[in-house]
Amino acid sequence: MPQDEDNRIQPWINLAEQHAVELIVCISSALKRGILDATEAERYDKPGATLHPAFSISGLGQLVDACVNSDRMITFGG
Repeated sequence: MPQDEDNRIQPWINLAEQHAVELIVCISSALKRGILDATEAERYDKPGATLHPAFSISGLGQLVDACVNSDRMITFGG
């Protein structure tokens, strides 16, 4: 993170630690932006992971399962 920019990751990490929240990143969106965990980096023969270790990558299956087993869902953005 450049020194002159706010750390946008730390508030998410704090939320996860304080409230036992999983930080899950959509695999399609992550790959489109070059964000990889160790597994995806190996799969695409890249030198290493670019995703912060507090986050994990998952797909629509996990989202659907979470929606089915929850009473509400919160989304951010447009």
